Amino acid sequence: MKKKGFIAGTVLVGAMILTACGSGGGVALARIDAYDRERLPISLPAEINTIISIGPANTEIIAELGFVENIIAADKFSYYVDGLDPAIAVLDMKAIDIEFIIEQSPDIVIITGMMRVPDDNSLRMMDEAGIAVVRIPVSESIAEIMGDVLFLANLLGVQAEGERIVAEMEREIEDVRWAAAGRVPRTVYFEISPEPWMISTDNGMLLNELIEIAGGVNIFADQNGWLAATDEMLLSLDPEVIFTNSISDDAVSEIIARPGFGAISAVRDGHVYRISANASIWPSHNIIIALREISDALCPGGFI
Repeated sequence: MKKKGFIAGTVLVGAMILTACGSGGGVALARIDAYDRERLPISLPAEINTIISIGPANTEIIAELGFVENIIAADKFSYYVDGLDPAIAVLDMKAIDIEFIIEQSPDIVIITGMMRVPDDNSLRMMDEAGIAVVRIPVSESIAEIMGDVLFLANLLGVQAEGERIVAEMEREIEDVRWAAAGRVPRTVYFEISPEPWMISTDNGMLLNELIEIAGGVNIFADQNGWLAATDEMLLSLDPEVIFTNSISDDAVSEIIARPGFGAISAVRDGHVYRISANASIWPSHNIIIALREISDALCPGGFI
């Protein structure tokens, strides 16, 4: 794939329309061209040829939009993104080296809400060095992910490609809804991590949305915030299906072998499944992969 470059001004209007809505104002300063996903003002460079991407979901979207070869540095989790050059610099999201980023002199830095910086002055240092900093909060719904895709597509001057990706996501979601229609909902427990014990998703999480679209009922949908589930809770709620996105190859076997779990319907009936970790954790367009996997388990044979 050939490296892409473009004049930022060609996407200026689209970026402003998408991000300024509801922000309470228009262009406040002469150098401010648009607003990022946190509705903070950004100054776009005349051209964007080099990108530093911090956050694997951002990197996945940038790559899908056709700009993977423009990325000159990324966080270590982004190294699992297809097409990313393994020789580029590795950044630590929890301890970002601002001076190193400035030394690389990228045209733009796209950062996730998960990134930790020493203080606001760090971001100001990049701005003063002429580096545009674009913030993308961690999306917690499919609608927010679609917004991220459209925003980045506008930012990179490929609006039509962003619209194509979103349209494909919408089509896949409708396919899954169709597969689930008319079926009796099955109760689901989705395990995020086996230790310190079983951390479950609740009704405020993206995974809960995937479960519901696929025709499942989250057994912890009445909870708010992260929940450390106990074996007693699971035995009492008796889920019909158990999902795990643990990176361990033995995740399913480990769940099945837990003392007393043979009494849980999901274990007894052989309905314990592993879902792709990256697809179900990183809020990018690839969340649809996790949705398909969940649907295939809940509605086997549901697609034509």
